[in-house]
Amino acid sequence: MSKANPRKIALNILNDTIINKQMLDFALSREFANNDIASNDRGLIRMIVSTCLRRKGQIDFIIDKCLNRPLPFKLEAVKNILRIGVTQLIFMDIPAYAAVNTAVELTKSKDFMHQKNMVNAILRRIDREQDIFTKEISSKEYLNHPKWLKESWEAAYGKEKAQAIIKANMSEALLDISVKENPAKWADKLDGTLMPTGSIRLSSYGNVIELEGFTDGSWWVQDIGASIAVKLAGEIKDKKALDICAAPGGKTMQLLAGGAKVTAIDNSPERIERLKENLARTNLQASEIMTSDFIEWGNKYYSQLQQGYDLIILDAPCSATGTIRRHPDLLHLRRPNDVKNNLETQKRMLRLACGLLKKGGTLIYCVCSLEAEEGEKQIEQILETELPLKLSPIAPNELGKEMSMMITEKGEFRSLPSYLSDRGGMDGFYCARLRKNK
Repeated sequence: MSKANPRKIALNILNDTIINKQMLDFALSREFANNDIASNDRGLIRMIVSTCLRRKGQIDFIIDKCLNRPLPFKLEAVKNILRIGVTQLIFMDIPAYAAVNTAVELTKSKDFMHQKNMVNAILRRIDREQDIFTKEISSKEYLNHPKWLKESWEAAYGKEKAQAIIKANMSEALLDISVKENPAKWADKLDGTLMPTGSIRLSSYGNVIELEGFTDGSWWVQDIGASIAVKLAGEIKDKKALDICAAPGGKTMQLLAGGAKVTAIDNSPERIERLKENLARTNLQASEIMTSDFIEWGNKYYSQLQQGYDLIILDAPCSATGTIRRHPDLLHLRRPNDVKNNLETQKRMLRLACGLLKKGGTLIYCVCSLEAEEGEKQIEQILETELPLKLSPIAPNELGKEMSMMITEKGEFRSLPSYLSDRGGMDGFYCARLRKNK
C-alpha cells in the first residue's frame, strides 16, 4: 500500500470536523487507523489541522478578502482546501510552492476542477501579499472565538482576562505528566520543568510512549489543572474513594498512588478500556471498575449502601471550554445550549454524590469549563439547597505560593489558560471542595 497524501488526510479531517461536526480526536483516530501514513506525516497532519481550527477566524478573514463573493456551503470543502493552504503560508514554515501546488492538486482529487484556477490565484495572491495579510490579522485573534464565548468570559472574568484567555488559546498546550513518586528525579530524567504542584511539564518530547518511564508505568499524562482535584483531598491513604467520570484514569491513578481504595466509574466503554490499560501499565489496582451511567448506577446502589464513601471526586460532564488549547475543534463544535444542557445533569450528579458520601466525607466537584454556570454558579446554587453540604475553603497557599492567585475569595480553585503563561499556560479548570456535615 502506498503512503497516504498527508494534506488529503488533513482535508478529510477538516471536512469531518467543520462540515460534519465530528470531534477532532475521533476524526484523527479514524483516518490514522484507515490509512498508511508515514510517522513524520502524522505530525504534519496534526499541525495543519489543529492550527487551521485554532486560527480559522483569521484564516477566513484572509480568504474572504480575496473572494469577489462568499463561497456557497456546497463548496465548503473547497474553502477547507484554501484554509489548508493559508494555514501553511501564514502560520507554518512550509515553502510557498508546496502549499500552493498541493492545494491545487487537492481540487483535482476532490472533483472540484472548476475551482482549480480560483484556488491557485487566491493562494498565489496571499503568498505575494503575505506581509500585508499577516499584519492585518495580527490583532484579530478574537475572530477565532465565537461571540457567545467571548461575552461569557468577559462577564465572568472581565475584558482584560477574557482577552488573555483568547490569546492563550492560540498556543498549543504543552505536555504535563503526573508521577507516582519523586517528581524532581523524573523532571531531571525527562529534561522537564517541575511545576508548582509537583506535575512535570515537557516542552519537547517526541513520541510519548518512547519516553523513559512510560512503559514501566512510572508516570501518566495529566494536565496540571486536572491534577488539582485529588491534591485538594488531603491525606487519602486507606480512604474509600469514588471517582466519577473517571476515564481515562488520571485521577484514579493519583488516588491509588496515594493509597486510597478506589471505585472508578465511567459510561464510555472505550474510555474505560483506556483506564484499564493505564492501570495495568502503572501496576495500580482499583477496588472496582464499572462501565455505567453514574446516575443510573448510583440510584440503584444508594439503597444498598452500608457505609458511605470517605471521598468522592466528581469530574462532571461539561462544555470543556477550558481545554480549547488542546482541543481547538471545540471552538467550532460548542454552542451556548451545550452549557445549559449540562446544568441539570451536573445538579443531579451532585445530589446523588452527596447521598453516597458519609457524614464528614469530602466531595470534590470539578469541571474543565471556563463557564461560571458550570462551576462557581453551580456550586453557589447547590449550597443554597437542603443538601447537607458546606464549602470547605481552600487556603490561599494550600497549593503553593505560585498557585495562590488561582484561589478565589470564597476558597474555590479557578485556573485560566492564561495563568502560568511564562511556563506555557494551563487548562482552564474549576474545583470546589465540599464537606458533608450530617
